[in-house]
Amino acid sequence: MSISSKDSGLRIIIIGGGITGLALAHFLEHAGINFVLLEKHHDILANFGGSVGLQANGCRILEQVGVYEHLEQWMTATEFIRARLPDGFTWVYPSHLYTSMLGYPLFMIRRTVLLRCLYDSLKDQSKIKVGSKVLSITRTGCSDGPLSVTTAEGAQYTGDIVVGADGVHGITRAEMWRLAEPQLSEPSPEHMTVDYMCILGITQPVESLAEMIRMNGIYGTFYKHVVWIVIPNKDNSVNWSALIKLDRTYAHPNVPKWSQEEVMTRLEALEEHTLDGTLKFRAFWEITESISSVPIYEGIVQTTTLGRIVCIGDNVFKMSPYLAEGGNLCLESAAILANTLRRLNTPQTKHTEAEISAGLRDSTAAHMARLRRRCAESYVLARTIALETWTGWFWLRYFAKYTATSACYYIMTFQDAGPTLDYLPMPTRARLASKRLEQMVKKRRRTAWLSCGVAFGVISLSFLWFLS
Repeated sequence: MSISSKDSGLRIIIIGGGITGLALAHFLEHAGINFVLLEKHHDILANFGGSVGLQANGCRILEQVGVYEHLEQWMTATEFIRARLPDGFTWVYPSHLYTSMLGYPLFMIRRTVLLRCLYDSLKDQSKIKVGSKVLSITRTGCSDGPLSVTTAEGAQYTGDIVVGADGVHGITRAEMWRLAEPQLSEPSPEHMTVDYMCILGITQPVESLAEMIRMNGIYGTFYKHVVWIVIPNKDNSVNWSALIKLDRTYAHPNVPKWSQEEVMTRLEALEEHTLDGTLKFRAFWEITESISSVPIYEGIVQTTTLGRIVCIGDNVFKMSPYLAEGGNLCLESAAILANTLRRLNTPQTKHTEAEISAGLRDSTAAHMARLRRRCAESYVLARTIALETWTGWFWLRYFAKYTATSACYYIMTFQDAGPTLDYLPMPTRARLASKRLEQMVKKRRRTAWLSCGVAFGVISLSFLWFLS
């Protein structure tokens, strides 16, 4: 079936109904572009998981399409991030500066809540086809023609562009390479690697536990090769996770899978680990109904588009969760693609596959530099807080506390430079935040130069005094 025959513009098929796919559906809906979204699960909330961190670069995009206001009722703004080493050394990063400078708080939200808000706020939910597992992508005829997507139920959808938002295990990438020219070879599967396994769960709402953990905070406890993260929720439940170093590096798709028995064995081996020296992490998993484990993929694929097929979001990149940027970068990648599709959506002109392919390549290339930079930083941070080397411990023990403000400004500058939907107005708070940040950066730059000048003067006078 064709997606729609109401106009002669682009017809987009989105594969995957996770955060990236549903966000792109919103963006295309606001751009007036025909689309259909195919999700293999029968329930849109079946894309389960833990918490998702939303920051200014993602929040302002969501506000552009009216989703942010639906999230505010679930929002618990993060006021501080507390980090602790095994010897008890503790330091706290105040995160209120994010809100005052960027206009949006750093906050953690359950993945299911974000999915629900994205789905419920869509104007036309009939375009979301759940229970539609994609089996194949084929050409409809000539090499310059549209593509046809076939599902397990036998339904066929025809579109000009297929967008893979189905993650690292999705079918889109496999089909993309199957349709490629024979002389093109698939890149090495080692572009996605796994060094850590994450055990995670959400406790039952327990007031006594909530009293021991202050709301509005993120708690990190760093042991050698084990990192614990605890995030309290509004309903007195607690998201907790343990990221455990594996015995070696594994390459996708040959990654380990832990049985429930092995998960519990691993946790029992860590029973002496504590959140603050007294509260053991056992207290969390003993009141958790469902405990699961997932591998932490890291890496970026080299080829993101081929012909009329393009991959975005976590189909392209994966990183450790410590920067809380994965979801935001997925939103960025969907926004950049939506900007490109809107420019290509010209009913009066039928674009060739070469023109579409060039537009898609330019779209993904524009975001690749940001992805590489953030993934590299996440890679280093993951190994630092897992205390893999003595230099990581030394930096955390003696320097991290004093470089927090500089790191905060670095992160805010990165977020402010992120892409948005160029066909929708920028939210007022985001525009004002950009001006504030620009002024603050100039002020800090002047202060830095002044400090350097004073230091140089003191050193020069000291040197002259020494010579005399």
